Amino acid sequence: MKGIVAEVALAAALAGAVAAALWRRRAAATAATRQWSCGCGQAYRVSGIDRHRIYWPAGETDPVLHGGCVSCGAPLPAEHERVAA
Repeated sequence: MKGIVAEVALAAALAGAVAAALWRRRAAATAATRQWSCGCGQAYRVSGIDRHRIYWPAGETDPVLHGGCVSCGAPLPAEHERVAA
């Protein structure tokens, strides 16, 4: 009986650790985002840089996978970002 209780406790501890790690990862990803808007007015949340950018339509949880604006179809920026001097 003690072995079962120990296994359940270990499984619960591992599940808690995984949940905490996922929460920290999501919180860090959300903090590193910025806002961008297409010429048509569609707003996006953006993370990453250059060709590694990920775009989420404002208020959505799923990213854009096809590389074009969800409203007008215009290509989303993927070129090298210039640093302001």
